[in-house]
Amino acid sequence: MKNSLKTYILFHLVIIIMVGFSGCKTVEEVSEDKPGPPKTEITEEDRQKSTVLLIEASKEKILGNLSKAASLYSEALDHDPQNDAAAFELAKIHSQTEHYGDALKYAEKATELEPQNQHYLRLLADLHVVNGQEDEAVKVYEKLAGMFPEDVSLQYDLIRNYMQLGKDEKVVEVFDHIETLLGFSEELSSEKIQLYLEMELYEQAIKEAKKLISHFPEEPIYREYLAEVYNRSGQSEKAISVYKEILEEDPENAVARLQLAEHYRRQGEIQKSFKELEEAFRNPQIEKEDKTRIMYGFYSVAEDDPEYLEQTYKLMDILTERYPEEVDMFTMYGDFLFREDDYEGAREMLKKSVEIDPDQYPVWEQLLYIGTQLEDYEFIVEYSEKALDYFIEQPNLYYFRGIGYFQLENYENAVEAFENGVDVIVDNKDLKGQLYTMMGDSYHELEKYQESEEAFEKALEIDPENTFALNNYSYYLALRDENLELAKEMSKKANELDDNNSAYLDTYGWINYKMGEYEEAEQWIRKAIEHSGDESATILEHYGDVLYKLGEEDEALEYWQKAKEVGNGSEYLDKKIKEERLYE
Repeated sequence: MKNSLKTYILFHLVIIIMVGFSGCKTVEEVSEDKPGPPKTEITEEDRQKSTVLLIEASKEKILGNLSKAASLYSEALDHDPQNDAAAFELAKIHSQTEHYGDALKYAEKATELEPQNQHYLRLLADLHVVNGQEDEAVKVYEKLAGMFPEDVSLQYDLIRNYMQLGKDEKVVEVFDHIETLLGFSEELSSEKIQLYLEMELYEQAIKEAKKLISHFPEEPIYREYLAEVYNRSGQSEKAISVYKEILEEDPENAVARLQLAEHYRRQGEIQKSFKELEEAFRNPQIEKEDKTRIMYGFYSVAEDDPEYLEQTYKLMDILTERYPEEVDMFTMYGDFLFREDDYEGAREMLKKSVEIDPDQYPVWEQLLYIGTQLEDYEFIVEYSEKALDYFIEQPNLYYFRGIGYFQLENYENAVEAFENGVDVIVDNKDLKGQLYTMMGDSYHELEKYQESEEAFEKALEIDPENTFALNNYSYYLALRDENLELAKEMSKKANELDDNNSAYLDTYGWINYKMGEYEEAEQWIRKAIEHSGDESATILEHYGDVLYKLGEEDEALEYWQKAKEVGNGSEYLDKKIKEERLYE
């Protein structure tokens, strides 16, 4: 360039100020001017004007006025087409505003004017990548790497571009060059292995891992690298040999144990796999979270494979013994057992879990559900009350508590539990309806019939299609011979909503029986028996009563006897059988 010394210094001071500064204001549009044809003759006046415009443009850029700055840079370039700095700044602005095609043209112009400028070349290479011109980008990076062979960052840029184009041999060459610059280092060698693995250059990775082992024979991690490379390259037997060598020198090596376990699992040698896992699970080097992840990995596999399930339980025994104060271990074990319908085992694990940390509401609820599966109502009462010590505002706990007391025939406490549950409900209409329904059942058992009816009415007010409330309310009215028309209407609705429920079918038949409509009663109760009602002593006894009313005494006796075999018939059942006649 032929600028005066004063202009040259002033220009480069501006460039120094601009380094690292980025605009902070949004621009609506950046000038789309393209590099124009060079002037046939450039005067000194043009060059000075171009420099002044460059300075003004740089000020606007500093202020964040990118559109204005671009216009001024373009004008500067018009005055002096050899102003490489203006072309470079235009390339940067267009790149910043994502006009990458224009940015590339200005970057090419800047590097054409100053072909040895590293900053220009770097920007040009990046823009080639953005524009999908990886081959051109590589050429620029090769030029940069040749110009600055000791700049390691440039060498890594070149590696990334070679990798993008799949030029594996070139990658190896550059790595070797970097090693000549830096000498052998663990960090570089490890990085090379990872990159070789990504590129599936397994022979190079193996060579590099062996080099690491030779330099650091006491570091087992580098043997682990080698084994991993063998695994990834399909040479599993060589990988196993390495892992065994590691364990001979370091029996506590967790990675080797886990890798051997995985190898045996893939080979279908389940017992060997679990033997290695047992050793690994006893190993304190393996984090608890990693062991937990492994166990949850078995969750679906063990469901369909008894061998896996048996071994899974052994591993869980190890974990609960090793981590006796860790809630997650007992909860996880409980989940495994619960899924397999081992409710007793699940209950024991979950009890330990809440003993360690009572602040686990879902676990309490699961415990209470298990109690219902086991029909252990004393347990339900005990643990619902324990849970309420920590979660007094949880209405489900009152529901479980009430169910427990109801099944234990402690109806007063059941009513109290259901009422307390209603009081704490904020926004759960379904649960409130269930609580009122159970309250109606409890009041009926206490022979507080008015309170029972009020509770059922509240349940049906919340949900008019509550089939449980419709059925029980209508059945109790039938038992008391009260308001049978209303009872029949509610029972009919329950059956319309759930037409295959044996209890609901029997209720409708029994209401007909109470109304003296025996043939219709027979049809409905027979249908109830066909829908699993033959497992209910009450339904079988009802059918016998209906048959007796229809004059079929022998068949009636047969069904009374069936009811007795099932158990839990009415107080008159034995007398009916003995005297072969109906008693009510």
